[in-house]
Amino acid sequence: MQIFLSEPWPQPAKIKVPLSTPDLTETERANMLRIFDSGWVGSGASIVSELEAQFSTHLGAQYSQLVSNGSVALMLALRSIGVGPGDEVIVPALTYAATASSVVNVGAEPVFCDVSLSSWQITLDHVMGAISPKTKAVIVPHIYGMPTDLKPILDFCHAAGVFVIEDAAEALGARYQGAYAGTLADIGTYSFFPNKLITSGEGGLCVTNDSELDAKMRLLKSQGMSARFRYVFDEPGYNFRLSGIQAAILQAQLQRFDELFSDRFASEQSWRLSLKKIKEPEAVYDHVRAPWIFSFRIEGISPNSKRLLAKELAALGIETRPVFYPLPLMPAFSRFRTEDFDNAETISDESISFPTGKHVPAELYDVVSKIVAKYSTGGN
Repeated sequence: MQIFLSEPWPQPAKIKVPLSTPDLTETERANMLRIFDSGWVGSGASIVSELEAQFSTHLGAQYSQLVSNGSVALMLALRSIGVGPGDEVIVPALTYAATASSVVNVGAEPVFCDVSLSSWQITLDHVMGAISPKTKAVIVPHIYGMPTDLKPILDFCHAAGVFVIEDAAEALGARYQGAYAGTLADIGTYSFFPNKLITSGEGGLCVTNDSELDAKMRLLKSQGMSARFRYVFDEPGYNFRLSGIQAAILQAQLQRFDELFSDRFASEQSWRLSLKKIKEPEAVYDHVRAPWIFSFRIEGISPNSKRLLAKELAALGIETRPVFYPLPLMPAFSRFRTEDFDNAETISDESISFPTGKHVPAELYDVVSKIVAKYSTGGN
């Protein structure tokens, strides 16, 4: 597994087909110029609050507030529920670094647990095996667009007095039991990084149905300044705000949400029709997976052979990415490792991410599938 520390992931000398690319049109440009010309380019622009209301309507969440990126959205969520030194927060081993970094950055300790080999997500059994009297919260990331089986986790955690935060950075548009991923727990967070379904360049969102948590996050994200008295600060806070210029781009992207969702979904479907003998994240509960970056397992492939596959594609100018390496194996988080994470390691060892979106040429799917076939039928 530690091969990732011995050599970089193969990259094309010149990228012809990137893993992901933002889909920006004249709609985004015109909306951005409208705000530019108004002079209200900062976080005080009225478009910011307008867009927050639009996200609440779109997602079905009572309160929404825009922030500067998905990583600080997690920090804001943790601070708002009082997580700090002496607290533990349960985090799956297979997720992006920001999920665990946010815990460390508010002074708490991440407690890692394994994930399901079939869904790639955290489960109630994993939470129950990691909980302790110090557990203040569980962060549930819906990685690679697959929503977690959330209700059993919510029921257990709330009965135990433990908060639940949904990290839906990769799952905008995913649904669980009819509701959007990110809207079911105490707080949900999203990311609008350029590789996400919709983007503002950098940006994030926190949603909640709890008015007290919403007020706490709104206070903290704006330097802790009193809502009643300007330049009176109720507690130390941050500048986690989103600018009006960014909100203008994001508003136009949200207006095109169905189109962008459909384009990525069509790209994922093309991969499914072309590739054989692969395993995607799967689930037996009621869900809709969000199309983000098409990622899958080639069962039995060795980490070295997976790199050879990536190298062969890189030579054609095709960018790929490894599925997340387990965080407890990282230099940043190794001090928090207390056990092995067999499923997370298997998924990471055998999985890869392919370019996804309408920028992928139609002929590429079959070309790449023939190359993948060499590695999924004994080429490892």
